[in-house]
Amino acid sequence: KHNSSILVVPQIILWEDRNTFWSGKPDKITIILEIINVQTGKKIATKKFKLISNWSLNSESNKPENLLIKPVSKYFSKIKSQL
Repeated sequence: KHNSSILVVPQIILWEDRNTFWSGKPDKITIILEIINVQTGKKIATKKFKLISNWSLNSESNKPENLLIKPVSKYFSKIKSQL
């Protein structure tokens, strides 16, 4: 048995991993996170993230998955008292 009290359900809406350096087109990602109380089954929060990379010589840092790190961390820091 797990002692988890919340469940985070990510849903990918859009994922465009492009060769930005060569094409000039940015990487894009849109996801929705649903946070659910495991014991009650009720949604605690829902958040949509829509991110677009900047044009950069370092395309590795602008991969869609890397675009999520800071905003998702900031969001969880903000709502942790509700969890």
